[in-house]
Amino acid sequence: MNPWKELRRIDHEVYLLRHVSSLLGWDQETYMPIRGIEERAEQISLLETLIHSKIVSPATREALEGAKEQLDEEQFATEIGGESHVRPFTPIQRAAFLREWDRRVARASKIPTSLVSRMAYATSVGQAKWAQAKKEASFELFKPYLQEILILTRELAGALGFRETPYDPLVDEYEPGMTCAVLSPLFEQLRKDLVPLFREIVSASTVDDRCLHLPFPKEAQEEFGMRILQAMGFPFERARLDVSVHPFTSTLGADDVRITTRYNPTYFPTAIFGIIHEAGHGLYDLGFGDEIRGTILAEGVSLGIHESQSRFWENYIGRNKAFWTYWYPILQKEYLKDLSLVPFDTFLLSINRVQPSLIRVEADEVSYPLHIILRYNLEKALVEDSLSISDLPAAWNDGMVELLGIKPSHDGEGVLQDIHWSMGSFGYFPTYALGTLYAAQFYSSLLKDHPQVLQEIEQGKYGTIVQWLREKVHTLGKIFTAEELCRQITGSPIDPGYFLRYVREKYLHRIS
Repeated sequence: MNPWKELRRIDHEVYLLRHVSSLLGWDQETYMPIRGIEERAEQISLLETLIHSKIVSPATREALEGAKEQLDEEQFATEIGGESHVRPFTPIQRAAFLREWDRRVARASKIPTSLVSRMAYATSVGQAKWAQAKKEASFELFKPYLQEILILTRELAGALGFRETPYDPLVDEYEPGMTCAVLSPLFEQLRKDLVPLFREIVSASTVDDRCLHLPFPKEAQEEFGMRILQAMGFPFERARLDVSVHPFTSTLGADDVRITTRYNPTYFPTAIFGIIHEAGHGLYDLGFGDEIRGTILAEGVSLGIHESQSRFWENYIGRNKAFWTYWYPILQKEYLKDLSLVPFDTFLLSINRVQPSLIRVEADEVSYPLHIILRYNLEKALVEDSLSISDLPAAWNDGMVELLGIKPSHDGEGVLQDIHWSMGSFGYFPTYALGTLYAAQFYSSLLKDHPQVLQEIEQGKYGTIVQWLREKVHTLGKIFTAEELCRQITGSPIDPGYFLRYVREKYLHRIS
């Protein structure tokens, strides 16, 4: 049997199985009855075990090694033709395909199947217990489940291997090639520059944002959000919007992407910006090129790049003066008539208000990276066993005071606010800050490539933006690494300077 054809067959099966797993996870977070958690945990555990077994099977290894040796383009195109989901690759795509499968098999081969099963079960149950603990604002309720997940996480890091810190192989799962040797100095410098800048901005402005707390029924918020999604080109024949405790995006198929948000009837930015944010993720997952559709390459380059797409839309477009020049009159006249007495400038300053915030997902764009730096430092310490779980809530509160000047009044708005640790996603948080930095660079490049784009945004037109993102990011999938992609788009590697300049110009000079 042709090894390329066999590897492509295996690749497609894993692709489909992973989407089935995503479907189970999406259902658990949206519609599943609460008593279904135990069997759902078993279902997910079984499925993840099957996926892992397929990846590390002798047949997969044999096909991979054979494919590395068989790179004749004419033979490749001939041997795999005729199957609907199999399209010939270009030489660059073939090299990327092998690189990604090499990485996948190498990582999976180090992880015992039993660990995959135990982790899947523990995190499935852990997510349900976290949701209950958050609702009751009780860290003690979640503590034993987090302890089990952390033990398994350390076991995972040990299995994967590391040189300097067990956190490295964890962050590498989400941001391939990234290490603490790069992250720690990057985040430390960002902290040193951003903390005083944040404080300067807060002290330099007084904003009355009462207009954001006007009663706004859920149904009306949803309708307004749907209109924005339609304008962004979000294809509802390939996607849908639902409600969850924690907003997220799930890809269940090449033509099936689900995004969620949550509604606050007395603070509508929660839902609206959540919708725009998740739509950025969704458009990325719906934009992969036809040549890589249904393969390992039809995924985000990294979670940092993925997050750049959501932060790009939420902040650089959604909080832009040009964006609300178009949407604010519609919001006033059709959805929230109480805003008719609120001047545009007051509204714009309100949605861009910079202030200390307890909740990460509702933080302003200036302080947001500080929330991530806190989580990075805490979870790294947990994994390295230099911080005990019992001391985690206090360490969280101390960090909030140090970085943002505020202290949570209970665990629900503190250490329990994020779902990630219940999912076993240690190493995930840094990608949010990296995405913020990438987004600043991409936005700068967009303005250089299309100087007229702000005028188009004022007219409610986003076609240029969507097409630019498709060409520069979406269609490429995982063909290039995050660093390669960033250099191609901006001419340089990730650079916090873009973000810091954007913040200074916007908040200390003008709102745009």
